[in-house]
Amino acid sequence: MVREQKTIRLPVELRKRLQQEADRKGQTVKDVILFILYSYFQNSFQE
Repeated sequence: MVREQKTIRLPVELRKRLQQEADRKGQTVKDVILFILYSYFQNSFQE
């Protein structure tokens, strides 16, 4: 899979929540964000 780098600005509280979830799962914030995005688009195609 080819990847492209993108910078996004997040509210501090959202960044903290993402970091907490990443720590809980033993993953990186990037991995958590990718999981959320893939899940969102997978579910949107099923509707």
